[in-house]
Amino acid sequence: MKTKSVQRAVCSRPLQAFTLVEIVIAMFIVGIVIVALYTALTFGVRMVQLSRENLRATEILTEKMDMLRVYSWDQVMDPTQIPREFDEYFEPQKKNPKASKHGLAYRGRITFAPAWTDVSYARDLTNVTVSLTWTSATSLARSRQFTTLIARNGLQSYIY
Repeated sequence: MKTKSVQRAVCSRPLQAFTLVEIVIAMFIVGIVIVALYTALTFGVRMVQLSRENLRATEILTEKMDMLRVYSWDQVMDPTQIPREFDEYFEPQKKNPKASKHGLAYRGRITFAPAWTDVSYARDLTNVTVSLTWTSATSLARSRQFTTLIARNGLQSYIY
C-alpha cells in the first residue's frame, strides 16, 4: 500500500505581532503626547483668563478717565466730589444681594499731582493717574494704570 504523505502548506512569511517592548515604547510616546496636549490646553485657558482680566481692568480705567473728562475743574479738584479710592468687580452685573461673589475685586486709586512747575500755566494743569491693583485667578498680583493731564479750560467747558 502506498501512502501519500500529506504536507501542510507553510506560510512564506512568519506571523507578525508586536513585542512587549514595542508596546511599552508606543504607550510612552502616546503618554508624552497626551501630557503635552493637556499642558497646551491649560496654558491656553490661563492666557484667555488673564486677557479677560486685563480687558476688564482697561474698561474700568477708561470708565474712570471718561468720568474725569466730563467733570468741571472745581469738581475734579474737590475730593468730596470724586472718590479717590474705589472698588470694582470683574462681573459687576451680578450685584445680587444674595450672591456674595462678583468675581475678582479691583482696587482703584485716583491721584492728582502738579503737572509742571516751571511753566506759567502750571496752576491750570494737573496730572491725573488712575491705577488698579488686583489678585488674578492664578494668584498673581497685577496692576495697571492710566495717566493723563487735565486743564482748567479743558473739554468739560464745552459740555452743555
